[in-house]
Amino acid sequence: RIHGESNSAPLSTLPELRAELQELISKYDPNDVFNFDETGLFYRMTPNQTLASRPVSGTKKDKTRITVLLGCNSNGTEKIKPLVIGNAQKPHCLRGINISNLPVSYYWNKKAWMTQDIFRHWIKILDNKFQVQKRQVLILLDNASSHLEPKKKEANNNEVNNLLFILYIFPSIIIINFKIKL
Repeated sequence: RIHGESNSAPLSTLPELRAELQELISKYDPNDVFNFDETGLFYRMTPNQTLASRPVSGTKKDKTRITVLLGCNSNGTEKIKPLVIGNAQKPHCLRGINISNLPVSYYWNKKAWMTQDIFRHWIKILDNKFQVQKRQVLILLDNASSHLEPKKKEANNNEVNNLLFILYIFPSIIIINFKIKL
């Protein structure tokens, strides 16, 4: 089966793109090359297969989800605080807890999906962090429609100063490892 963006690029250009990407990455310190990827986490969905002691009738799968964006630098020494998108502004499970004190950056919208507005807000915060540290970093992202088109944004308002984005299609080991540990 084909999942996600795995079929969204012509395979004939992949060797060229990979060579260009490797050349670009070689210009940066490994501490300053970051990879980010997001995944949906369907935390209420039952497994496809299970052992049952008695017959169980079929049920509709619960598709309640959160979206999680994970990222770190290329040598794994700097992990960025995960971004979590839920579907409630103030989730019941976090009642009485200051959301800004969580070990994640929490955002919300009705469908718990990444949007351009959420991504733009989050990336500005990340840019400010690197600006304070006086760092120029390279960010590797997939080509999701919610991710900014950096050239347009940089040309408009200099919203993102210290970040160079590369949209790419290679599978993310970050998400694979995250899902294995669940």
